[in-house]
Amino acid sequence: MNKFLRYSLSLVLAFVASVTFAQEVTFDFDKDYKTLFPELTGTSSSTSHDGDITKTMTCTTNGISVAVSAKTPGSSTDNRIWSSSPRLRMYSGTLTIQAPADKKIASIDIINGKWNNNNKADVGTINSTINNSSWTGDANKVVYTIAANTQIKSIKVMLAGTKIEY
Repeated sequence: MNKFLRYSLSLVLAFVASVTFAQEVTFDFDKDYKTLFPELTGTSSSTSHDGDITKTMTCTTNGISVAVSAKTPGSSTDNRIWSSSPRLRMYSGTLTIQAPADKKIASIDIINGKWNNNNKADVGTINSTINNSSWTGDANKVVYTIAANTQIKSIKVMLAGTKIEY
């Protein structure tokens, strides 16, 4: 009987633990740029400016949004969706990642081809390695200030303490 009760308790605890998890959303600019930024007429290249971001553009998935600003006034190169990987290329301005109003961001992983070490986040901590920049903290919104050439393949956002509803 004791074994049965312990086993039953273990199952109940496992079930309870499985319904609470961190929600994860990935913005894959290399694969999904057309869906994420439908306003753009194409991609930028050495002969085209169709992917230039000339105003703040926001994409939202499962309530989490990523906003890419236009270049900082006085900067020479527009932020843009490039014709090859890594597609999202930022040279100045801001990259804003925001959770739904009642949620907090626990971590952000940016897979990149190039990351400028002078990029800053307004809250939390950034740790960068080759091809990956990770942010950790506890905030509803994180604003990165882009200092110079930063090339992003994808952004994975992890929310804290989201519950599955049945």
